[in-house]
This record gives sequence, structure tokens and C-alpha cells, in this order.
Amino acid sequence: MSFPSCHWEHCTKKPSTMEYYNSITLLVALLVITLHFLMRNPRKSKLPPGPKPWPIIGNIHLLGSKPHRSVADLSKTYGPLMTLRLGSITTIVISSPDVAKEMFIKHDIDFASRQVPDSAWAVDHAKFSMVWLPVCPKWRDIRKISAIQLFTNQRLHASQGLRNKKVDDLVEFVKGCCEKGLAIEIGKAAFTTTLNLLSNTCFSMDLSTYDSLGSQEFKDVAWHITEAVGQPNVSDFFPLVQALDLQGVRRRVSTSFSKMLEVFDKIIDERLRDRIGSKDDALDTLLSLVKQNELTLNDVRHMLIVSTMILL
Repeated sequence: MSFPSCHWEHCTKKPSTMEYYNSITLLVALLVITLHFLMRNPRKSKLPPGPKPWPIIGNIHLLGSKPHRSVADLSKTYGPLMTLRLGSITTIVISSPDVAKEMFIKHDIDFASRQVPDSAWAVDHAKFSMVWLPVCPKWRDIRKISAIQLFTNQRLHASQGLRNKKVDDLVEFVKGCCEKGLAIEIGKAAFTTTLNLLSNTCFSMDLSTYDSLGSQEFKDVAWHITEAVGQPNVSDFFPLVQALDLQGVRRRVSTSFSKMLEVFDKIIDERLRDRIGSKDDALDTLLSLVKQNELTLNDVRHMLIVSTMILL
């Protein structure tokens, strides 16, 4: 058996100087990372006491299937202020109400930001979301707009009639099912009512009906995002491998975010084609702020995601 000459020449070609350099660089990087995990000792720093971490994984093995109970048990040994090493992330656990009160009153700015899970970076959500932004001028602006323009007592009082109407719609639906002898999925009916109340407050329209699958699909998307952001993800414990997305969490969340944004984008486009200010709802308020250059359309899109997740 013989090989084609071009293939054989390719196989026997000596590596170039650049290939040697890249290989050596990769080996050195892997060695440095390994030594970093093996030699780093949190006890040498000014951190609260905690269990001795294992190489690479730290204290992850101590959390078990019920981390809240495991942490509570560990605090009995190491105190109300404890250090845990979760992969390459150092975590300070506060399990005392008094210590927590002192931290959030006297050091509120230091603790205002939070570690952003890798899944929250899907479709760049963390860049625009008030939930994940660090304390910065943009975060303050969005927080101020939310407090003054969206979630005000005046707006809530103004929507009282709308809430009454949606409850009446629910009662009529239940009454109709009873008269026809049909079974009622209470959870689905309640979610449809909540979804339409939210959509009327934001967009002056119903997003679903009781006899459609729209509300269930929207609920599935919202719950999938919530569960994915909260589930353990190796990318959060080892940021060096975030780009690989080993568990596929970011890819799945991106799909769910995209589905939600597709719904919002369609509504926004329709409103932009109409006249802004024609309807007194949250979307009109936000688009007016876009027109005044106080917000961008991306800010609005992701604020709608946050509002949906909070209210649903």
C-alpha cells in the first residue's frame, strides 16, 4: 500500500519554529494553571476561616445535593463568616443575621454587585440588565427609570381597573368550562391571567388566550431561563473554560432569550411604525426615553425581559 506523495510529504514535514513556539507556550500555560491550583492556599490570605480546599475543585465536594444545608452545617464548625473555595472562585458565606446586617448597611456599595453567571451573558443580557450590571452610572440610570417610570404607585393604582377586568375574564372562563363540563388546568388559567395582565400593562394587549398554547409556551421559556441561570455550571466555577460552554447552558439559554426577544421585537416594531405616545403604557414610556436618548432599544428589550421575569 502506498500513500499519495502530497499526503506523505505533509506527514513527514518538520514542524516550523512557530509551531514549536505555540506548543511550548501551551505547555507552559497548562503548567502555570496547574501550579496555581495546587499551590494556592487561601489560609495564607486575610480571609475568614473555612474548610481546607482540595486541589482544582476546592470545596465543591462538600456542598452535596442540598448546598444550603451543607453550608449551614459547615458554619457550625467555621463560624458565621466562612470562606469556601468553589473551583477557582473564592466565596465568603455569611450565615449570621447580625453579620449580614452589618455588611449590607455599612458596606452596601461593596456588596451591591454580584458575580454574573455565564448563562446571564447569553445574547449579551448581562450588559443591559439591571439585575446583573455592576454599580455604575448605567445601572443607576436604569434603576432610577424603573423606580420612577415603571413600578410606581401611581401606575399600579391606574391599572386597578385592568386587574379587575382580567379577574372577571378568568371567572367567565371558569364559568364557561363548568357549564360545558370541561376540566380546567388551574395553573395554566392562572398563568394566562397573569401574563395578560403583564402584557396589557406593558403593551396594552393580550399575549395569550385561555384556549391557546401561547401562555404555556411563554411560561416554559421563562421557567427555563430561571432554572438555567440558577443551576450549577462548571463555567461559573472555572472561568478559564467559559468559552467552551461544556454543559451547553449558555447555548440553551440563548435560545430561550431569543424566543422571548422575538416576541418583544415584534411588538416594538409595530409600536414604532405607529405613533409613540398613542397608548399610555410602559412601552410608550420606554420608547419616549429612547427618543430622548436616555435609553437605547437594547436597554428597553432587556428591561422588558427583567420585568417579565420579576412579575411572572
